[in-house]
Amino acid sequence: MLDPPFRVEQTLHILGIDRAVPAQPHASTVDQTTTILPSMPNFTISEIITIALVILIVFGPERLPEMAQKAGQLVRKSRSLITDLRREFEGEWQEVAEPLKQISKEVTGIKDEMGESLASLTDDVAKAKKELEEQMAETKQEVERQIAETNKEIKGLSAEPETVATDDPPAGTSDGSSASGESS
Repeated sequence: MLDPPFRVEQTLHILGIDRAVPAQPHASTVDQTTTILPSMPNFTISEIITIALVILIVFGPERLPEMAQKAGQLVRKSRSLITDLRREFEGEWQEVAEPLKQISKEVTGIKDEMGESLASLTDDVAKAKKELEEQMAETKQEVERQIAETNKEIKGLSAEPETVATDDPPAGTSDGSSASGESS
C-alpha cells in the first residue's frame, strides 16, 4: 500500500520548486506565507505518478527536462507577477489609507473638542439656570413682601376713614344730623 497522501508542497519540494512567497522588505497586512496556488487540491502519490507517466508518454523523455525548465520559469514569472501586484496594491492602499487615517484623527479631535464644548456649555447653562431660579425666588419674595405691605396700607387706609367719620361730626350739626335737611 502507498504512504499517506503527499501534499502538493511536498511533491514540489521533491521536484526542487519552492512555492513560498519571499518576504517583502516592508511590513504588510498580507500573510507572508501565502502560496502561489493556495486552492490547489491535495494529490495522493498514485495520482502524481499517474500524471508524471502521462506527461512522460505525451512529451517523451527527450523533451521532459525542457518542459520542467519551462514550468519552473512559468512558476517564477507567476510568483514575480503576484509579488509585483501585491506591492503595487499595498502602495495604492497606503496612498488611500494614510489620508483616511489622518481624516479619522481629525474627526476624533473635532468630536472630542465638541464634547468638551458641550460639557462646558451644559455647565454654563446649569449655572445660569440656578442663578435665574435664585433671582426669581428673591424677586418672588420681594413681590410678596411688597404685596403684604400694600395690603397692610390698604387695610390701614380703609380703617382710618371710619374712625374719622365717627370721631368728627360734620360741621354745623351738634348731634350728627345732616344740615342740608334743615335748610330747605
